[in-house]
Amino acid sequence: MKLKREPVLRAEYRALLRQADGSQIEALFYCFDDSMASLDEPCRLIVKFNGEELKGTDRDFFAALDKVRLQLEARGILPLVNGANKTSYPSSMARDMGSGLSVYRLQLGKPMGDLEDLVQTFEANIIDQVSSVADQRSFVEQWHKSFAK
Repeated sequence: MKLKREPVLRAEYRALLRQADGSQIEALFYCFDDSMASLDEPCRLIVKFNGEELKGTDRDFFAALDKVRLQLEARGILPLVNGANKTSYPSSMARDMGSGLSVYRLQLGKPMGDLEDLVQTFEANIIDQVSSVADQRSFVEQWHKSFAK
C-alpha cells in the first residue's frame, strides 16, 4: 500500500486585503510544502478570507502568490503584502533556496542584493505600494532595462 504524505505547513501569515471600494478585510495566508505530491509545483498557497478559500500552487511561493493575486484581482481585491508591492521581486536564489518567501525591494538602476532591501513576501505592506500582477511585471521589466547602456 502506497502512503501519501500530507502537505507540511511551512509558514502562516495574517495580512489585509484591500477591496475595490477601499475597505479592508483580514486574510490568512498558509504556505504548504507539497513536494511529495508534486516536484514541479511543490509550493501550495492557501488564502482564507470571509469564509472563502483561494489556492495557488507553483514552483515557489512568490509564483503561487501571483496565481492567487490574479484570482483576487478578478474580484477587485489586492493583498497588502510585500510580494504584491509594485517594486518587489525575488532573486533567483531567494526563489530556489528560500522558496520565494523573501523578495527584494527594487530601485531603478540599483542591482538586487542588498540585505537591507530584502523583506518577507507575506509581511504586511502599505496600501499605496501594492499593485496588480501586470503592473509589477512591467516595473520589473523597466528595472531590468535600467541597466542597459
